[in-house]
Amino acid sequence: PSNAAKGTYKVLACADRLDQGAELDEHDNCSASSTSIDINGPDLRISQVSVSAITTTTFNVTDKTSNPVNVGVAPASSTGFYLSTDTTKSSDDLAIHDCSVSGSRSLRAVPSLTAGQSSTATTTLPRCYSDSTGVHPLPSGTFRVLACADAPDDIGELNENNNCLASAAATF
Repeated sequence: PSNAAKGTYKVLACADRLDQGAELDEHDNCSASSTSIDINGPDLRISQVSVSAITTTTFNVTDKTSNPVNVGVAPASSTGFYLSTDTTKSSDDLAIHDCSVSGSRSLRAVPSLTAGQSSTATTTLPRCYSDSTGVHPLPSGTFRVLACADAPDDIGELNENNNCLASAAATF
């Protein structure tokens, strides 16, 4: 069933499932399969990320969002982008954001991905970030861009800790 929890299951075959026939022993009507079936969820991850065409107002990020083989179907999702001084996503990374005060966080729409599928796209991003005090221009310097699959963290995945990948260092 589509609402089955992730896990490993056996298939049961049962005779007289509705208990319509009178039997001497009503407790021996089912037998489990000898093999198991794994029901897995998706596992979105970024398998490639690069930065190019850095200008005074924008830059391009090309990323490949993947859902590996032997996992469940991933619904449509979003990939988010962060400016970082290292290769690991943390609270001090800057979330790339539209430069207008009323703008929104910069995300890439990723279509639904079946097991083994991926989606590659180049996204033009503004040179702004947002924090609790508002929207600001990106600082100058050498940084990495983190591309993070399932950026809003709204898809239940097999592994929630492998969603981000850092680009090579780039000068802004």
